Amino acid sequence: MLETRDRTLQIDTTIELKDYFQASFDSAKAKAEVKRGKSFIHVAWENVRKVIERPRYFRFDLNQYESVIIPKRFLLHGADEQVMKEILVSSVRNKAKLLR
Repeated sequence: MLETRDRTLQIDTTIELKDYFQASFDSAKAKAEVKRGKSFIHVAWENVRKVIERPRYFRFDLNQYESVIIPKRFLLHGADEQVMKEILVSSVRNKAKLLR
């Protein structure tokens, strides 16, 4: 299930992967949250060093040693990818290196 509301992107994967991956990106609340299995990460946009878009994923660099990968296959519709890009541009501004 994927919902977008006022620059918010909520990703819940298919039933087979539901316990494996969930993510929420919110520009209004200045945060991103990712759950993989039993692990959970909450990141304030101000702590994101840079975001790099590749053809198959988005990579969020948190510091020199830590990154979070969001596979594009979890974005179910082309419009969802555009919403993700809008959130990134409004949240991390020039730290986002996006594909055209």
